[in-house]
Amino acid sequence: MSMDQPANPGDNSARSIAPGRRPGKPATINDIARMAGVSKKTVSRVINRSQLVQQQTRERVEALIRDIGYVPDPMARALAFGKSFLVGLLYDSNAMQDIPLLQEGLVSGLRGSAFAAVLHGCDSRREDPISSIRQFIIQRRPHGVIFAPPLSDLPELGALAEELGCRHVRIQAEPVDASSSAMLTQDRSGAAEVADYLVSLGHRRIGFIAGPESLASARERSAGFLERLGLRGVQVADEHLVSADYGFDAALRGATRLLRDPSRPSAIFAASDEMAAAVLKAARTLGIDVPGEVSVVGFGDSAISRLLSPALTSVHSPLCEIAGQAVSMLIGGEADMDAVSSPRVVERESCRRL
Repeated sequence: MSMDQPANPGDNSARSIAPGRRPGKPATINDIARMAGVSKKTVSRVINRSQLVQQQTRERVEALIRDIGYVPDPMARALAFGKSFLVGLLYDSNAMQDIPLLQEGLVSGLRGSAFAAVLHGCDSRREDPISSIRQFIIQRRPHGVIFAPPLSDLPELGALAEELGCRHVRIQAEPVDASSSAMLTQDRSGAAEVADYLVSLGHRRIGFIAGPESLASARERSAGFLERLGLRGVQVADEHLVSADYGFDAALRGATRLLRDPSRPSAIFAASDEMAAAVLKAARTLGIDVPGEVSVVGFGDSAISRLLSPALTSVHSPLCEIAGQAVSMLIGGEADMDAVSSPRVVERESCRRL
């Protein structure tokens, strides 16, 4: 039963409304204090997980918080404590593929804490991202921020965050500077897993649609894939190597060229799921069966990989876990690296053994 509904005298599950609190109004810290018979400072200590509260009192306050659905207001708490309780996820709005997983990890990492999440997208094609980030930090004054890739590749971010006194963690494919805390995405090892997987299926004539060389993630995926193939005695022929921009249109043109080649590859690895979707589209247009005539692998294990037909084999990158540990670094001071799994190939319908 909702608190805002009238209580049924015969219903033992009905919850009382805090004295002085009007139905339909959000609960406040004062409501919790009155109902628990403690001071507002004690409630604040419970919320902030202070050790200065007796266990019995802590349990009573926490039960009330759960029962009436109290959610601390980060702006009000910032005024009261003279510090912010916001953690920001900053990203390039032109590269949205990974944001759902990062957002899930951010929210999961903050769950049960006194902090709230705020997202800020920078349009790097229309604005200076450094100026946009500066404005965001000055206006919102977050407790800390997480820089998502490829925004995190910008070397100026560390100096900017230090200048503004803002804690920060970069989620990135390779280290950028020594002053920044970083969580590495392990793109190289994920791409190496693809090489091992395709060779294990018997493929030797393999095509590769790489991402833009300007991005660290693309460089790491290319290096991991090509180096591991070389160690397995397999080389990608020059005519079977295509560079694109992680997007659909450029990858569609490249995939069409690969599939029209008289010695077309028996398998194609595309360095993003969106580019792999373009390979499936090109194959369908040319009447080439996937996986009967060509196997296809993507990278990211995004929602689209499960919705495509055939369902796409893809590299699952542990971005959700990584974002959760980045939150721990910002609000707890350290990360549990054992909580982050390694990238792995998730096998679906788009590949077959030769």
